[in-house]
Amino acid sequence: MKLLGKIIRKIDTLIHVFQSKCRVFFLRLKYPGINLKNVTIEKNCSIIKENEAFLEIKNSFIKIGTTIHASGNSKISINGAFIGNYNMIVAHKEIIIDEGCEIAEFCVIRDQDHDLKNIKKRTSNPIQIKKEVWIGNKVTITKGVIIGDNTVIGANSVVTKSFESNLLIAGVPAIKIKNL
Repeated sequence: MKLLGKIIRKIDTLIHVFQSKCRVFFLRLKYPGINLKNVTIEKNCSIIKENEAFLEIKNSFIKIGTTIHASGNSKISINGAFIGNYNMIVAHKEIIIDEGCEIAEFCVIRDQDHDLKNIKKRTSNPIQIKKEVWIGNKVTITKGVIIGDNTVIGANSVVTKSFESNLLIAGVPAIKIKNL
């Protein structure tokens, strides 16, 4: 019985790997110029690259239900990251997520918002999440933010300004809690 369980788990793993490779294959067909290398994309993910946009995902794992949208002539570069379930990453300008980043579930990373005086107008500033950043669940990161290396962002935080490396930050809006 133990052997049968091991065989079933192995077959299940092979099926998931095959399905991910099919998703990557079809994304390459749908969006010529998309750069996907050594990436696992689980089911129900929405990866969108508009015509002039640059989208690169390397050495990363993207969990169920995540949306990544590079609009207009924006740039999204994700390298060596783990992206949990049901996240939203939307760029109108630029979002860079560096190596070793771990993003829990239900996070929102958007480099744009609407102008309060003219809701049809968007304002946008790049976001950079540097190496080895850990983002707790339900975190929102807004336009123009740079998160330094080795920073931990507590769950349910809203990050509206940049932070240096080696910090624990949390809150609404996020503030420095302590040095790490």
